Amino acid sequence: MNVRVSTEEQRTDLQERQLKEYVERRGWVLHKLYRDKMSGVSTKRPGLDELLRDCRRRSIDVVVVWKFDRFAQSLKIPNRKAEFGLAKGGFARTPATS
Repeated sequence: MNVRVSTEEQRTDLQERQLKEYVERRGWVLHKLYRDKMSGVSTKRPGLDELLRDCRRRSIDVVVVWKFDRFAQSLKIPNRKAEFGLAKGGFARTPATS
């Protein structure tokens, strides 16, 4: 599960609550919550970097995001997009809100 807000002053509570409900409704097991509080265009996002490491380790089946734009701005960098193909089931963009 990946959540992000743009500034330290903002909170991720709404995203986290809705995503946890979404995961529970599907009977999935939450591996980990990856959280960033910084601009999405930053190429160094600790939460996203950890998520990518776990994808490379194949410890994630599905990546769940609240809104794709909260997640994907830094994935405009070509080599970052390819990293998500390394999750067990590939990268499934599954927004809980659309």
